[in-house]
Amino acid sequence: MTLRGAAFFALMVAMSPIPAHAQTVGPHFDPVFADHAVLQRDRPLRLSGSAAPGQALKLKVAEQSVAVVADASGNWAATLSPLAAGGPYRMTVTGSTGNSAAIDDIMIGDVFLCGGQSNMSYLTKFATNASNQLKTPADPMIRFATIPIDQPSLERMKLRETIGWRIAAPDTLGETSAVCYYMALELKKAKGVTIGLVRSSLGGTRVERWLSADALRQVPPFGDRVAALQAFAKSPEAGRAASHLPLAPRAPWTGGNGLGTLYNGMIAPLRSYAFKGVIWYQGESNVPDPFTYRRLLPMLMRDWRRTFADPALPFVMVQLTAFGPVATKPVKSDWAETREVQRQVALTEPKTALVVSIDSGDRSDIHPAQKKIVGQRIARAMRNLAYGDPVSVGGPRPTAAVRKGSDVVIRFDDTDGALLTYSADQAIGFEICDRARACRYAAARVEGDSVVLNGSNQPAAAFVRYAWANSPVVNLYGKTDIPAIPFELAIP
Repeated sequence: MTLRGAAFFALMVAMSPIPAHAQTVGPHFDPVFADHAVLQRDRPLRLSGSAAPGQALKLKVAEQSVAVVADASGNWAATLSPLAAGGPYRMTVTGSTGNSAAIDDIMIGDVFLCGGQSNMSYLTKFATNASNQLKTPADPMIRFATIPIDQPSLERMKLRETIGWRIAAPDTLGETSAVCYYMALELKKAKGVTIGLVRSSLGGTRVERWLSADALRQVPPFGDRVAALQAFAKSPEAGRAASHLPLAPRAPWTGGNGLGTLYNGMIAPLRSYAFKGVIWYQGESNVPDPFTYRRLLPMLMRDWRRTFADPALPFVMVQLTAFGPVATKPVKSDWAETREVQRQVALTEPKTALVVSIDSGDRSDIHPAQKKIVGQRIARAMRNLAYGDPVSVGGPRPTAAVRKGSDVVIRFDDTDGALLTYSADQAIGFEICDRARACRYAAARVEGDSVVLNGSNQPAAAFVRYAWANSPVVNLYGKTDIPAIPFELAIP
């Protein structure tokens, strides 16, 4: 073996998970279960851990007790009956030799998975008005955990260390995901139960890093790239020989070519957990290729629903906000294309909602600090999607563009009573485009729940666009003070 090959082998060994039974003989819970954790109410409790191979165990939580035996690899798993919201509880696992492990201060409530890239990782201590928010007294009804950043080999694995569940308090609150924390505040007030937040996010990441290898194989050309990574994991030389691909990897867990590795290290280890819903705030890193994003984003939702054994798991996505130059004429915009991808996915995928954030951006900063508004809108969408509350998802949404006399009329729903134009008697940001998508701005006025594009019904008119720019200026809102969603519609 060459020196380079030996170094690679040593690194792979160092990064490989140590079998649970090699670490300890006594029983343990998997690292995702820890003191102060929140477990999902009204769902079967799926618990898991490690022990000596073949060891008989007894698991207790609340008034329930169940027997389980560790398998030949030293892993155990058990499912207990659902519990209503409440607590605190103590959870114990005891081995046949008398050794035991315990977890204290467990609450039963609603748990949300917060995934994505840097705007999901954006911490409350950096958000607008943080100095006042961080003075909030401790609130044991909001608890959070952060999954350590881990990019392991191509094999699924458990978390390497117990995660620290923390109670929201002045000395901890700053480390929460800002959008998820502000969502939790709203949901706690609305539902009166403990809210748990599990953040698994990493800045600068593309969506393909959060998909499993099995899912990626279904989307060409990612199947070939996954195969190249697997070959590389076995032998760097063989992996390079198997790849004429344009992005040949240097290592299977690093850089933009770490396909599936964040899923392996930061999502798959959570598969025993049950969630009320997922918040997904990502897309900036996929802006250069909206077409591929359109294929991968629905796959991510299906993949995670399989992982958590919940085919109806609600997903609330945050649409990309405003960033970059302001347009003075209709332009091509990859940011607008990506927003439209997100809108289309939300329309076509079940149990999926989209939150508008176009008015809370910062055209000079890809990480806008105004997260409270976005978090509150996420809560509204989650109330609709995950709880079935009779509230709109939030923000006017187009349903159709039709020709009417000399005009084109766009009909909206989710206006909550009326469309409003702020600071003008006209709606700005509308464009009429021909089939080649050569566009011009169109004069627009509001009529009830519709917008009328005056004189736009010309023979060449094929599409209507709204807020189609990197950083569009918008003034069309619903009565709930949420802006209309950016969109493109064909005109029949």
